[in-house]
Amino acid sequence: MIDRLMSRIRIQTKVLVLVTPFVLSITAVGITGLYTSGLLQGRMEISNSVLQSLSGFKEVFSAMSRFLMQPSTETHDAARRELSDEIANLKTMADGLRAETDVTSLDEALAQSASIAANIETLWALQTDRERIATAVGASTEELLAVQAAAGKQAFVLLASAKTLEKSAKSDLKTALQVGALGTVAQTLASQATAAASDADRIKAIKTGLPAVSTALDATIKALGKVSLPAVDALKPQMAAVSDAAVKAGTDPFAAGNLVTLLASLDRAAAAIKTASDDALRNAVSALAAAEGEIAKADRVGNKLRAIVGNANQIRVVFAELAAVPDEGGVKTVQQALYAYGKEMEGLATAVPGDTVLAALPAKAKPAMASLEANALALVALSEKQRSEFDAAAAQIDGTWTLLTEFAESQKQSAGTEREQANTISLGATLAGILIALLAGTALVMTLKGPIGQITAAMRRLADGALDTSITGENRSDEIGDMARALSVFKGNALTKVSMEEQAEATRRETETQRLRNDADRQEAAQQVQFAVDTLAQGLSRLARGDMSFTIETPFAAHLDRLRSDFNASVGGLRETLSEIRNISSAIHHNGQQMADAVGDLAKRTEQQAAALEETSAAVDEVSSTVRTAAGRANDVQGIVQRAKRNADNSSGIVQNAISAMLRIREASDKIGQIVGAIDAIAFQTNLLALNAGVEAARAGEAGKGFAVVAQEVRDLAQRSAQAAKEIGGLIAKSSAEVATGSQYVEQTGSALMEIAHQIVDIAGHVDHLAISSRDQSTSLESVNGSVNQIDHMTQQNAAMVEETNAATLQLAEDIDMLAGLVGRFRLLEEDDVRHARAA
Repeated sequence: MIDRLMSRIRIQTKVLVLVTPFVLSITAVGITGLYTSGLLQGRMEISNSVLQSLSGFKEVFSAMSRFLMQPSTETHDAARRELSDEIANLKTMADGLRAETDVTSLDEALAQSASIAANIETLWALQTDRERIATAVGASTEELLAVQAAAGKQAFVLLASAKTLEKSAKSDLKTALQVGALGTVAQTLASQATAAASDADRIKAIKTGLPAVSTALDATIKALGKVSLPAVDALKPQMAAVSDAAVKAGTDPFAAGNLVTLLASLDRAAAAIKTASDDALRNAVSALAAAEGEIAKADRVGNKLRAIVGNANQIRVVFAELAAVPDEGGVKTVQQALYAYGKEMEGLATAVPGDTVLAALPAKAKPAMASLEANALALVALSEKQRSEFDAAAAQIDGTWTLLTEFAESQKQSAGTEREQANTISLGATLAGILIALLAGTALVMTLKGPIGQITAAMRRLADGALDTSITGENRSDEIGDMARALSVFKGNALTKVSMEEQAEATRRETETQRLRNDADRQEAAQQVQFAVDTLAQGLSRLARGDMSFTIETPFAAHLDRLRSDFNASVGGLRETLSEIRNISSAIHHNGQQMADAVGDLAKRTEQQAAALEETSAAVDEVSSTVRTAAGRANDVQGIVQRAKRNADNSSGIVQNAISAMLRIREASDKIGQIVGAIDAIAFQTNLLALNAGVEAARAGEAGKGFAVVAQEVRDLAQRSAQAAKEIGGLIAKSSAEVATGSQYVEQTGSALMEIAHQIVDIAGHVDHLAISSRDQSTSLESVNGSVNQIDHMTQQNAAMVEETNAATLQLAEDIDMLAGLVGRFRLLEEDDVRHARAA
């Protein structure tokens, strides 16, 4: 009954009828959830506002912490701004919730928040006092830096004065040593010249030693500068007098006798110079010792000043640490640093007795030091006040936080009660929806399962090939009836397909019969083409062997017979062309034979003429070669003479260069002697310095023993250098004598070479005349020989041209014979076969 009733309704309508109650139940659940979510949304908004307020007060605490750690106008304004914003937000939230819930906790939180602003302002006032203390500390530090700058300036003045004294003392010491070296060189010259065995040796010693004394005098005057020493000033005229006397002593006996007196006076002047040098050395050493004492004072001041600067830096460091962590321990550290600074300042005042500038510095530093100590104590007290104010503000923030937390907890409890009510309503609506859905599903299954099972079985039988299967349900009005009617259409289509397959099999058999007939026609056409190809292949094979006496007579199939006609026409045209080539080549062969005979006669006559000219040219060339050889030998002799003249001239130049080199060697020897004198003077000065150093080391006592040993070694080295310089001077004098002897021999060699050069010039004149005559004869013969060679060359060219013509004629005859042989390979007509047989 239910099935017949439901079969009249479409499946869509059935589903709507059965699903509508389920949808209504789901809608009820949704409405209940919407109501519940509205309740929860309100509670969540309240909780969110409370959380924002809690986070805001946390930011207020963070802003206050930043203000305390980094106090500035920006951090102070930021803390005030954060607090004002949070108070405004809290007031807005309390006003918004006052009509819905109890906001007593929020009102209390607002009351506590108002007192936090007063704490922030108190902290700001304390921070202002702290900045004032920092400014005062900076000012006191600058005062200490000013005191240090004054001390540094005075220390620099002391050191500069001591360095000036030291520099002056060293300059005087260097000048004294230079003066002593001058006295030593002059005294050495006087003693060596006085001890000479003869007047000649004395004059020689004076001439050798005077340049060294003059050089030392110039160096001493330069070292003295504007200072004047009478002993040094008196030396120059005495040197001039000794030099003049040495020049005149070679011719004037009175001058030679006066020379000894002048040398004695020079020795006394040198002794006076050495005495003045010793006095200057003692004065310079005393001044240098005084300068060292002043430098020691300046060093003591510098050491004290470095200690003061270190203590000042320590004061700045401990003040920075106190500002970061203000406590009693930091104050004690500052007091200790200030005490050490005062002690070092007092030590600086007594480092240089009698210095009023340094003595006044401790009094200038005391006010700044007292200010620094007082500010350190004030900074600690101020830090304690800041810490207590911050703790009070933090306690106010903690109280506000607690009130907001209590308000949030009450809102949480209200939200829990409302959530339980909403869950009860949602559970009832859900159970009703599930019951309705089960009933509707059962009815829908019972309506659709039977008819769909019958259609499924019919579809399975049709798929197995049972086309006589009956289909039920075609009269239904719903979608199942549509499925049954569609299945009937599928059945009809299957029957139609079977009929069409039978018709296709008949068509296939007819097509196979037609294919066999077409294969037979293609085989017949292929046989016709193969016959034509074989016949053309035979004809082409005979053509390749040179046989052109045939044609293809057997006709081909109608569509291939044109190939046979074109092949026969091509063979006939080629046969006619080769016949004409054979006739023309026979005529060319006959004419070429006649030309070859004429050319052969011309070649024989030309060869005879060329042989006669060649003999004439050979005779002229022999004469010309003889004359040319004579001219070449004359030129060779001329070249040899010229080279000999140049060599003689070069030898003369070489001799002059050798003489000049000998003179330069002599001058260099003299300069080396001067250098040796300077080395001797340096050795003397070094010996003197070593002696003075030994004296000073002896004064130093036990501490100077090592330096005394070094000074003795330096003195021994200076003595050995002086001895070596004397030996080198002796060797140089001996070398100068040998160079003078060599210069005389070289001059004699130059004179002999000049005489040889004049004789070579005369020989060169005669050889030049002979060479000119030989060149004229050779030029004339070369002109005659050139003319004969030109005639011979022309004859040879004619003979070559005849030979080339004869060869070309013979080659033409050979090419014609080859062409005739190639044409003869072809059988053109039947008479050719007869001719070939006769030839055989």
